[in-house]
Amino acid sequence: MNNYLVERNILNIATIKNFEPIIFQDLQNNWIGFEAEILKQFATVMDIDIRFTVYPFDRIWSRPAQRQCDIAAAGLTILDERLASGCIFSKPTLQFHQSLLINRIAKGDIKSFDDLAGIKVGIIPGTTGEKFARQYATKDTCFVEYDDENTMLDALRRNSISAIARGTLGNFYRSNTESQFMLIESISDVEQVAFSVASQPLLAVLNHHLKLFYDNGILQQFAKRWSLLGCVL
Repeated sequence: MNNYLVERNILNIATIKNFEPIIFQDLQNNWIGFEAEILKQFATVMDIDIRFTVYPFDRIWSRPAQRQCDIAAAGLTILDERLASGCIFSKPTLQFHQSLLINRIAKGDIKSFDDLAGIKVGIIPGTTGEKFARQYATKDTCFVEYDDENTMLDALRRNSISAIARGTLGNFYRSNTESQFMLIESISDVEQVAFSVASQPLLAVLNHHLKLFYDNGILQQFAKRWSLLGCVL
């Protein structure tokens, strides 16, 4: 396997600063979350070390193809345009929908994407959350762009924005862990989440173990831990 890796005996992972419950750091700076646990399990069974490096979300899926890392993990949706650009995606592990997260205390009259006229809505550029928000929200919605999830969530806590447009993976988790947040309107379009991988040989090994993890119930254990059990493919 070392022949496929950017760096001998180290699985280099490109990820983003914070995406609970998919991949993020705890107070001791340990990487945790659904995808982090999968990748650490993979590195363990392959008997190699693992290293996580934080990048901006924008085009993070292209970094493995550029040999800047072995795998990109950031709750990445499999999209035709990403495949066309040369990205190689693993077997999907999760599916989800797009949605809105609002502050329950200051929700006002926001019940759907149709109620966002003149409303400040947080988005992260390059995400499918941004894509669907711009597609479904009213034309006079005020979009506010953020570089990372933490900053955007803090803005919603302070009521600097009135909603966050992103997938149900993060919004459902946040609505269940912070009582002031509430998930509203989930768009019916289904998206599938996977890892972006540097090469076909690495892809074959990763996909083999993803199937083993599923067959052995390991993926389901990770999903249950992070309230994602209903999202596992």
